[in-house]
Amino acid sequence: MAKTSPILRKARPRTLRNELADILREAILDGKFEPGQRLVESALAEQLGVARGSLREALAQLEQQRLINVSPNRSVRVAQPTETDTWEAVVLRVHLETLAVRVVATRHDKESLDQLDAIVREMENIPYDNQTPEQTFQRVISLDREFHNCLINATGSQVLSQSWTMLSPYLWAMTLLGRIHRGQSWPPWNDIQETLQADPEEHRALVEAIRSGDVEKAEQEILNHNIVSLPQASLHPMVKAALRWPDHSQDDTSV
Repeated sequence: MAKTSPILRKARPRTLRNELADILREAILDGKFEPGQRLVESALAEQLGVARGSLREALAQLEQQRLINVSPNRSVRVAQPTETDTWEAVVLRVHLETLAVRVVATRHDKESLDQLDAIVREMENIPYDNQTPEQTFQRVISLDREFHNCLINATGSQVLSQSWTMLSPYLWAMTLLGRIHRGQSWPPWNDIQETLQADPEEHRALVEAIRSGDVEKAEQEILNHNIVSLPQASLHPMVKAALRWPDHSQDDTSV
C-alpha cells in the first residue's frame, strides 16, 4: 500500500513580520538601542508605520533569538546579557571561526581570499572626518559582519554556513550588548578611532595567515581578534575552561 503524503501548509511569500524583524534586528546589532532599553510597542508601530499585531509577530522572532526579553505584562526590553552570556557567546564564536579558518587555510580558494581582501581594503579606507562617530561605527561593524560571513561561507560547508546563519545574530548581539563585561564602554562608538585602527589590522593579519596556509597562525589570529585583545578576557573562567587559557594564578613563585 502506498504511503499517504503528509499534509503540509502552503508556502507563504516573505511577510511583513520578517521585514520588521530584520529592521529591528539590524538596529540592535548596530548599537542603536542600549542593553536593557525598553521598546514601547505603540511608539515602534507608529515609527514603522505598521499595526501592532504585525510588530508583535516580529518581536516574537527576536525573542526566540534572545535579542529581546518580553515580560508577562508585555513589557519589551533589549537583551541585557549577563557576564556569562557574553563570554559564552564569545567562546562559541571562537570555536566556530577556528574551525572555519582551519578549512579555509587548507582550501586555497583564490576567489574567497580575494573577497576577504577586498572587504579589508574597504575597512582600511572608511572615511572618518565627513561623518559622525555613530555612522562610522555602523559602517565598521557592517563590514565586520560581511567579512565573517564571507569567512564562514568560504569553507564550502553548508552545515557550518547554516549554523552560522542561525547563531550569528545572537553571537553578535551578546558581544555588542555585553561590552561592559569586557571592560568596554557604551555607546560603542565612543572608542571609534581605536576601532578604526585595530579592526583592519586584525582582519588583515588573519587574511595573510590564511593565504599563507599557516593553519596554526590563522587560529592564533582568530583568537587574537575575538578574545586576546579584549580587556578582562583571560580573567573569566568560561574562557579559561573552553580555550584552555594558561592560568598562572596558582604558580609557585617561591625560590
